[in-house]
Amino acid sequence: MLNAPTANSLYRQVLEEDFWQLHPAVQRFHSLSGTHILRGEVRMQAPRRWLAKSLARLLGAALAAVHGHIRFELGAQAQSVRWTRHFPARSMTSTLTKKDRFVLEKLGAARLTFRLEAAHGRLVMHLERLHFLGLRCPRWALPTIVAEESGETDVVHFNVSASLLWVGLVSGYRGTLLVPEELNS
Repeated sequence: MLNAPTANSLYRQVLEEDFWQLHPAVQRFHSLSGTHILRGEVRMQAPRRWLAKSLARLLGAALAAVHGHIRFELGAQAQSVRWTRHFPARSMTSTLTKKDRFVLEKLGAARLTFRLEAAHGRLVMHLERLHFLGLRCPRWALPTIVAEESGETDVVHFNVSASLLWVGLVSGYRGTLLVPEELNS
């Protein structure tokens, strides 16, 4: 069963007092502990260029544009969170941890470092650093990342995309997850 947000939540630890500026549905999502399965809808964009498709494959991202149901498996502990997104055509898993005031995401061959911002009820993740295949990406070559969440009643809206200069869209998806006030573990 979901408890009230606690200091043990990874996102609460990183955002500190700014956590309370998030919409209540986003707070509930990022306060879950233990194992949960959430469901929703997703619309995915397909990478178009061969290099973008190759990079998407290395990340476990979708290779085709689809619209359908998403099953989101969440395993949350105080020090790490595991997200497995079961999209209509493929699954993508990432592990998130905290380092100082940042969230580190391990996603396939990529290691991303995000700075979090709570703004007008929304959560915005800003890419600060990227390591790909163990190599640090120079700042000028960082991908353009959109990673935002907002809330409405018991629903979290998400919008995620990653594009590279001269390569185009590598991964993009948006949709909703139902996060009721009470969840069974």
